Amino acid sequence: MPLDLEFSWVDYVVFAAMIVASFGIGIYHAIKSSGNNEEYLMGGHSIGVIPMAISLCASFNSAYMILGIPSEMYTYGTQFYLMIFGTGVGVVLAAELWIPVLYRLQVVSIYEYFELRYKSKFPRILMTIIFVLKTVLYTALVVYAPTIALSSVSSLSWWVCILVLGISSTLYTTLGGMKAIVWTDVFQIFIMFGGILAILIRGLERTGGFSNVWDTAEKSGRIEFFNFSLDPFERHTFFNVLIGTIILWGSPYVCSQYLVHRCICLESLAKGKLALYLNYVGQVTMVTLVSTVGLVLYSYYLECDPVLANVVSKRDAVIPLFVLQEFATYYGIPGIFISCLFSGALSTLDSALHALAAVTWEEIKGFEMFQKITDAQETRITKALSIGFGLIATGLAFLCRNVGSLISLGGTLFGACMGPMFAFFLMSVTLPFLNLKGSCIGLVISQIINIILSIGSVVYSVPAPKLELHLTNCSMFGLDLDSFDSNQTSNALTQGQYEAEHNSFLAIFQLSYNIYPIIGFCLTFVLASILSLFFGGDKDITQDDEPYFIPGAWKLYNRIREVPKGSNLISNLDGHKMEPIE
Repeated sequence: MPLDLEFSWVDYVVFAAMIVASFGIGIYHAIKSSGNNEEYLMGGHSIGVIPMAISLCASFNSAYMILGIPSEMYTYGTQFYLMIFGTGVGVVLAAELWIPVLYRLQVVSIYEYFELRYKSKFPRILMTIIFVLKTVLYTALVVYAPTIALSSVSSLSWWVCILVLGISSTLYTTLGGMKAIVWTDVFQIFIMFGGILAILIRGLERTGGFSNVWDTAEKSGRIEFFNFSLDPFERHTFFNVLIGTIILWGSPYVCSQYLVHRCICLESLAKGKLALYLNYVGQVTMVTLVSTVGLVLYSYYLECDPVLANVVSKRDAVIPLFVLQEFATYYGIPGIFISCLFSGALSTLDSALHALAAVTWEEIKGFEMFQKITDAQETRITKALSIGFGLIATGLAFLCRNVGSLISLGGTLFGACMGPMFAFFLMSVTLPFLNLKGSCIGLVISQIINIILSIGSVVYSVPAPKLELHLTNCSMFGLDLDSFDSNQTSNALTQGQYEAEHNSFLAIFQLSYNIYPIIGFCLTFVLASILSLFFGGDKDITQDDEPYFIPGAWKLYNRIREVPKGSNLISNLDGHKMEPIE
């Protein structure tokens, strides 16, 4: 590449300052901490609503999204923007259905609920295993995503970038616990928004303003929100994005420990709900900003797509390329942008590692070998688990080197697990007739089928047709077009070639990635319902089970069936008192 685009020493200093500040927050809270494991895991229930809402928002906005969504808008258009509505549905379901149940039960691991609901450890262990598998794979992708940027704009190798991110996030998470995570997230989200706003403002200046950017995108077919096609092979349509992202992007607010855990760390249910809704305002703002950045970048590189010109190898690297081109003489600005990406990754990683440690500890603390340990020893074990999961995620990140689109890969990983998980969560709190055997067999079968489909979709995937991209004038890169095909518009299949690839045998593996979580959800719902009825339905349900269901579902159930009375004492399986039912 003829251009000399590199980090300056000032950029390295800015980036290092962000890492040091994150460590400093972790060390500060480690010094202030009482060493109590409850404070390490739950923050002593003393964190405010605003910091917790900001932390929720920061945890959701990883570098995977900051790079992936602009790349999506740049390459495929705006249909994916509907994911904000899918996310909103998940937030409402969590706030109004799921979080109230957890507050009544006063649990640390949200998967404890399933032991209480079904009076067996098996569903609890099963859901914990699925969560750990999903989260470890996702954190590996989160670790890898910002290395695309840093290795593209600096002399650092991609593997060095992975080590820096993985080790730093693991260490400061381990040091300070929940309070360190929340306050580091507050610090990092300002860096994230600052970096994105700097890119957006500069890009709009260089492309003639928002109106010009919108017109350019519209002429190229990138402005699309209401594609009502029912073709299951089409990558993004109105229906598969809206329904699929309820599961892919909304369900984490119900199913994922690292998001739900923050809400139950607050001192009241009302504050937990408020934190969720405030977080969603931040989500809409961030997704809107990064989506606009994607359209701005398309307008900026309208005459010379950097990937077709072999300037960068991935479209996820187009943002860092733009930053170096436009801010090369503004020392420190590229460093702020890379800090923005790393902040996004760190805020997700610290939450995920903390949640993995908390969930795992809740599962193993009942072992005989841990019965007589002190609270300080509990904290050390939990910290050791954080380190262990951090090292695993960092190691797996090295396997992400040859992935395609970050959005597609993330959707595939989430789709393999989230559909069945989401269905199991919602059915458990709303359908009292669901029983242990039927629900668990249905979940296992659906999960196996969904994993097979997701793996097949990676192995037999067909590149989706990209919208028009050009190579007509690459003077900005100092490139001579004689070495390129000037009529080249895309390096993907045409729509006709794409449809021809869908032969009868492999077609099931070539559906839109948004379809697989929908399949998983529907399979789990149908199989768990039918099998529960086959195995006797609600014969084990008593009045003592009321706290495990949302009030509306329980009232409706009582009208339909007369529920036998159980014991007068309502308590969970660990023997600690539940909160009164509202």
